Amino acid sequence: TKRPMSKTSVLILGDMIPESTHNLLNLLKDAMQLLPTGYKFTLKPHPGYEVHLVDYPGLQADQTIEALDQILRQYDLVVTANSTSAAVDAYQVGLPVIIMLDGNQLNLSPLRGYPHVRFVNTPEELAEALQSADRSVAVDAEEDNMFFLDPELPRWNRLLSAT
Repeated sequence: TKRPMSKTSVLILGDMIPESTHNLLNLLKDAMQLLPTGYKFTLKPHPGYEVHLVDYPGLQADQTIEALDQILRQYDLVVTANSTSAAVDAYQVGLPVIIMLDGNQLNLSPLRGYPHVRFVNTPEELAEALQSADRSVAVDAEEDNMFFLDPELPRWNRLLSAT
C-alpha cells in the first residue's frame, strides 16, 4: 500500500496592525490559487488583534490561539506579516520564514538581512517561496548571535563611561 504524502504545515503569524494582517491574509488567499494541493494553513493572530477568518472567503485555513512557544515545532514553515517580532521566534527554532513586504510600509522586519529568510510581496512570489522553502536549513541559535548577550556588558560599560 502506498503511504499518503503528508501535507506541508504552514503557520501564518498575524500582526497587531490590522492593515498589515489584512494584506497578509489577502496575499495568502491569492497565493493559494497558485499552489498544488498538499498545504495545510493555520493562522495565529496577534494577541492584540482578533481576526475572523469568515471575513476572508476563499482563504482555506484553520485558526489557533495557543501560545507560540507551544506550537511552533508542529509546523514546517512560517509566513508572517512585515513587522511582527514573532518571526524571530520561528527563525530561532530553525523554521524557514517567509515575510510579506507590504508596499505601503517600510520593511520593519527584525529579520531584514538574515540568511534563509524570504521576503515576498506578490501572490506569485509567495507561492514560489512556499514551494521552494528549504526545510533542511536549520538555524543554530548558539552560532547566530542574534541575541549576543555578554554577562559582563562591555559595550554598555563603555557607553556609560563615555559620558
